[in-house]
Amino acid sequence: MANSVSRRLSVRQTLFLGIASLLTLFLLYELARGAVPWYDVLGAYLAGLPIGYALGRMLKVRWHESDEQAISETDAAGTIALVVYIAFAASREWILGHWFAAALVLPISLALAAGLLLGRYLAIRDSINRVLRAQRRL
Repeated sequence: MANSVSRRLSVRQTLFLGIASLLTLFLLYELARGAVPWYDVLGAYLAGLPIGYALGRMLKVRWHESDEQAISETDAAGTIALVVYIAFAASREWILGHWFAAALVLPISLALAAGLLLGRYLAIRDSINRVLRAQRRL
């Protein structure tokens, strides 16, 4: 299966999962310290999953005949979603500051980011598996 997926797509998947894992470990550390309420972190994490999954579905994974690999392309909706996410990231303190104390803004935004990245990873993994099944490579 590894040769059936483009290197660029494999690297993207590895980055999404790796960063989501690191953020999750950081959040677990913060929870163990008692620095943040578990329900706020869990709520942000769970809110990020479906949003990330929807964003991940915007990445078009298709079969490239001559390379015999699954490749990815970002469509216009994916680009718009990226711009919206960057705008959110730049103004997260102002947005999240309406609902959470200043000390919670960073952990909540990291939990949301971890959920988003994990959701994107899962959506792209599902798309890759769908393409590989259609090509009878999985």
